[in-house]
Amino acid sequence: MKKLIVYVLLWLTPPLYGQYAGIDLLGGKQEIEVKFRFENGLMIIPIRYNDFLPLNFIFDTGAEHSVLFRKDLNDIMGIPYERRIAIRGADLQDSMFAFITRDVPISIGSDIHVHRDIVVLEEDRLNIEEVTGYKIDGIIGSSFFKNLVIYINFRKKKIKLFDPNRFNPEKLKGFDKIPIEIISNKPYIHGITSDGTFSKDQKLLLDSGSSLPFILHYKKDANLVLPEKVITGKLGIGIGGTMVGIIGKINRLRLGKFDFYNVITHFQKINHSIIDSSEIIRSGLVGTPILSRFEICIDYLREDLYLKPNKDFEKEFKFDRSGLSIFAFGPNFNNFYVKNIIPGSPADEAGIKKGDIITKVGIWKSKWYSLEKITNKLKGKTGETIKLTLNRKGQKIKVQFQLRDLFTKMSLK
Repeated sequence: MKKLIVYVLLWLTPPLYGQYAGIDLLGGKQEIEVKFRFENGLMIIPIRYNDFLPLNFIFDTGAEHSVLFRKDLNDIMGIPYERRIAIRGADLQDSMFAFITRDVPISIGSDIHVHRDIVVLEEDRLNIEEVTGYKIDGIIGSSFFKNLVIYINFRKKKIKLFDPNRFNPEKLKGFDKIPIEIISNKPYIHGITSDGTFSKDQKLLLDSGSSLPFILHYKKDANLVLPEKVITGKLGIGIGGTMVGIIGKINRLRLGKFDFYNVITHFQKINHSIIDSSEIIRSGLVGTPILSRFEICIDYLREDLYLKPNKDFEKEFKFDRSGLSIFAFGPNFNNFYVKNIIPGSPADEAGIKKGDIITKVGIWKSKWYSLEKITNKLKGKTGETIKLTLNRKGQKIKVQFQLRDLFTKMSLK
């Protein structure tokens, strides 16, 4: 399966005012801890919306504001709206409408009880559950934790929030300090990309709401050298709909003193005839497949980033080797169907069709798998044999194919 992006980046017109300072989260404590689940490359935090309704929100440093995807949930609570606004999605090209609702009581665990302004989508176009295989109701944007110091440990699945006035960075043993920019409460880092002969400085958003490792923007006439071997297709899903672009590997990405090689990179095409270039303040973003290789500490007030590599730092960047894009469905999201197939891929050559329902993976019924486990299996070693049993309009079909590298020469159009 092609890893789909499920992050949301918002531009609000007019902007929200009156956001809380963030210190209220601590309840007078010097620090507090928040547990999260790390599912399919996303940090998921259970919350209680209106101090009552249990929901799952993605922790998203790449979005400024907190967003509820389903308007009907807010309507059930009887929470009023202040006004209707226009927003732009992650594709930077399409737009839709949402509503602002003020001072919604939000609880996280037993320690956090605050009120926050929430952006409520007028229409949920994301269908994130199909893409991730988990129930997700919204995102917690960076303004939620405004002015705090945030420490993220991906391996232990915990976030620590610190009072910036009582935070001592000297306690961060083994961390490297890197200057960053905080713009609209979102963190940006300057990285360097290299194709082996040419290096370029890139302004990159640190985006914990992206399950894609690395995205670079380009336009048709841009001076960007694309990899020789690429896959053309759908990058993922944002508020504006499906993002189309090119997937390839860059030779090197440097963040501070840390180098990553053969990085899976999604090149997102930007249409400057639709969006003004002044709205684009970044050249790309860094997602959780890279961020999760570190322990991370973000000091929003002082605009400093602290990084410490963990045991996953040197792991190979894995990518689908089957050509299948699989979505989940059903009450428990443990039913799976083929959404898309890359032409000429092993899955295509095996005769798999769009819409086929996967009933078995090997000898095991698919219900024993999660979407993440299936997609990880399809990122296995080159030459590994995959056996699937499919339901095609009531007909039982068995197929098998061997995984292989999908990156082939293709021309840009």
